Amino acid sequence: MKTAQGHCMAVDGTDFRDSVTAIIRERHPKRIIESGTYIGLGSTKIVADALGDDYYKFFTIESNPAAYAEACNNLQKYPNIRVCSGYSVPRNMLPSRDEVIAWLDALKNEDVYVDFQEHERVACYMREVGWQVPDDLLRICLRAFGYCADLIVLDSSGHLGLIEFTYVLSLLRSPCIFVLDDTKHVKHFQSLAQIKADSQFNLIKESDEKFGFCIAEWRGHVR
Repeated sequence: MKTAQGHCMAVDGTDFRDSVTAIIRERHPKRIIESGTYIGLGSTKIVADALGDDYYKFFTIESNPAAYAEACNNLQKYPNIRVCSGYSVPRNMLPSRDEVIAWLDALKNEDVYVDFQEHERVACYMREVGWQVPDDLLRICLRAFGYCADLIVLDSSGHLGLIEFTYVLSLLRSPCIFVLDDTKHVKHFQSLAQIKADSQFNLIKESDEKFGFCIAEWRGHVR
């Protein structure tokens, strides 16, 4: 593993912006869900700007109360975006300290980036699951769309990437475009491997820009 410079929060790569903009203008998604809003000036703004004057409903989820408040302020000009405060997954799915340690140990020999310096890594990750906020917002947002979404962007904290990806797949009832940020990072390294191994996915775009990203279409199934 290689330590990223700082914590992976902001998205500002040209390839990411251009690729996400292209798929949105091609597919015109109407039902959008994002995890990991941060302050709303990264992937949230890229998606909203690409949508332009199209009709859409967009839920974006942020667990950090301070970042949530800043995102609400930054995104005021987008009336179709609702910023949601809370955890994307059920509280009982948030990893324990021992689970974080075991997960990091399993990835230690992989050629991937990881957040924070080694001496502080586990403590920093655990701080991000200590907020007293609502939980299971991916399910709540998906329920509002009848468990069908057109575009899902997953960009939460590193130790939640695969957990979110697996969870949202268990809830979806129709095909959907996924955007996963940080695929060369522990966040979505395993998620991308799962996409490549699953015949239900069509990998549309894979990039090494910054910490990597991918765009993939889940062909899905009707339950």
